[in-house]
Amino acid sequence: IVGGSVNGCDSIVTLDLTISATVTGSENITICTTQLPYSWNGQTLTAAGTYTATLTSAANCDSIATLNLTVNITLTSTTNVSICKYLLPYDWNSQSINSAGTYTEILTAINGCDSIATLNLTIALTNKSTEDLTICKAQLPYSWNGQILSGAGTYNAILISTSGCDSVATLNLAISPLPNAGTDGSLTICESNINAINLFNIINGEDTGGIWTRTSGSGGKLDPSTGLFVPESGVTNSTFNYTVAGKAPCDNDFSIATILVNAEPNAGTFVDPKVCAGGNITFTISGDENAEVTYNLNGFSNTTTTLSGGNSKINISNVTIKQTLNLISIKKGECIVPLKASAEVDVVPSPAAPDVISPVNYCLNQTATQLLASGDYPLIWYTDPVGGTGSSTIPIPPTNTATILHYYVSQTNGECESPRSDITVRINRKPSLGTDASIRICYGDSTNLLNIFEADGLTTYWFTNGGPVENPSVIKAPGNYNLIATNSNGCSDTAVVKVTVMAQVIANAGEDAAAEFNMPYQLDGSKSSGGSLQWSPGFPLLNNAYITKPTTTLTESTQFILKVQNVMGCYDLDTVYIKVLRGPTFYIPNAFTPDGDGINDVYRPTAVGIDKLRYFRIYNRYGNMIFETSQIGKGWDGTYKGVKQNAGNYVWILEGTDRFGETKVLKGNAILIR
Repeated sequence: IVGGSVNGCDSIVTLDLTISATVTGSENITICTTQLPYSWNGQTLTAAGTYTATLTSAANCDSIATLNLTVNITLTSTTNVSICKYLLPYDWNSQSINSAGTYTEILTAINGCDSIATLNLTIALTNKSTEDLTICKAQLPYSWNGQILSGAGTYNAILISTSGCDSVATLNLAISPLPNAGTDGSLTICESNINAINLFNIINGEDTGGIWTRTSGSGGKLDPSTGLFVPESGVTNSTFNYTVAGKAPCDNDFSIATILVNAEPNAGTFVDPKVCAGGNITFTISGDENAEVTYNLNGFSNTTTTLSGGNSKINISNVTIKQTLNLISIKKGECIVPLKASAEVDVVPSPAAPDVISPVNYCLNQTATQLLASGDYPLIWYTDPVGGTGSSTIPIPPTNTATILHYYVSQTNGECESPRSDITVRINRKPSLGTDASIRICYGDSTNLLNIFEADGLTTYWFTNGGPVENPSVIKAPGNYNLIATNSNGCSDTAVVKVTVMAQVIANAGEDAAAEFNMPYQLDGSKSSGGSLQWSPGFPLLNNAYITKPTTTLTESTQFILKVQNVMGCYDLDTVYIKVLRGPTFYIPNAFTPDGDGINDVYRPTAVGIDKLRYFRIYNRYGNMIFETSQIGKGWDGTYKGVKQNAGNYVWILEGTDRFGETKVLKGNAILIR
């Protein structure tokens, strides 16, 4: 803008104009209904919605603010609960409640607002009931509400009512006693009895106060109160009921008294009139069934017996004198009748028992002969000690089963038979040695015949070729060896053992020798016999451990064992020591001791890698040659022309060709030591 200044000159005014934008803002707020009304930017808000307000910003321009207001409602809940009184106090939302009523609790809901919970609590009351009951004693034990009651009293039971709470039931139980008319009984009277009878004496354990009634029979008079019954002539069997009234709710009780009227009993006796001495007799008493008869024997003490089935038998064993049975009286029920019957038995002498030979012993399956017995009269043979049917045939016992048999023999004079003599026959088991045996043993070994058969507790006898075997535990010779074994009963069994001695097995590994270091060497077992060969150590040290002459290449001295074994397992062992020496050359000792002890008795060179020995010579101190050989392994035994040479110094010389064909000539001194 160009204008005039106060001094009249031009004045230039410049305006820098800035335009500020109107500021706007938006806000989202959630509140609970309890926070209404809500104040915002000078406005009072009472409901949810979107509200705006125009404000002045820092730039003095209008600023528009927007509010999105959300109002969450307050949650409410009501619970109705009914409980039994015994569950008080009742816990609800951290409150301890002791009575019925309405209770509230302000809680925080998941939206963060208040939640009002209401409880309507009711208390169910405990029900009570009482019952008075009388039962009869016979109904005990009595079951009530799961309880078993055994007597009178007051009983309580806690039950669950329809409301689900306890209900207390009370029972006042009374017991009425059982009437007791006692136990039934009976009385037997004789038909001639007219004495009064107290029926209370027939029954047992009854209560007093009952009434008697007659239910069967005729004749006689009854007092219903006293129970006195007076029979008359011609009275019959009768029954009477005794009734005792029961107190409600118990039934009446009754018992029965029975009166049986018996006719007068009678009895008699009989017996065979004669018996052989030592025999048995039986007196028979016959009469009314189940009557009791009193008797005595030969006038001595009285005895009572019951006639079961109408009779009773009196048995007497081993009778030697006259016997008399006297009947004294008979009783049946109330009837007792005197008796005067009797019976007598005379005794006839019997012959003595026969003489016998017992016991008689046989071995199983041995041939038996007739049994032996003697007497003055004809003999009778039995298989039972008493009774049975006798025979005049003399028995021959069977011997096919090991057992004990008994035979019995008597003699008879035509009227009486003697006592029986017992002959015991024992059929004894034979020892069982089993089948014969065949045994093979190795040459030089022995066998023990005592281990072949089970002969414990038996007497044994070994023999061969008709003569005894002195030591059957060490048998080396072949042959048939016979055994007789006898048990304590004298029964024997025999067996034969055939002993075969296998051919001798010989192992010969050859003489100890020397072998050249790391050069092939052949072992020699050709002098062995009697079986297959096995060398050890075997492969790989040997090319074949199962041949007669295996080959080995040694780098150290080794001892080999040769085992020769036949198909039965018999074997022999021999060893050979192969000393490994460096070669080819000769190794010669400087002394030897020809004293015959088998050690260092021969003076000889050891050839290692030598194909041929041209000569080996020994000279005495006089220059005379006293020994010469061209055979490798042969040496001087210290003699000349059969004469032992003196101890001292000797000279030797040898010549040979080694495996390379080179000639070896060696010489030196030998000392003979005696």
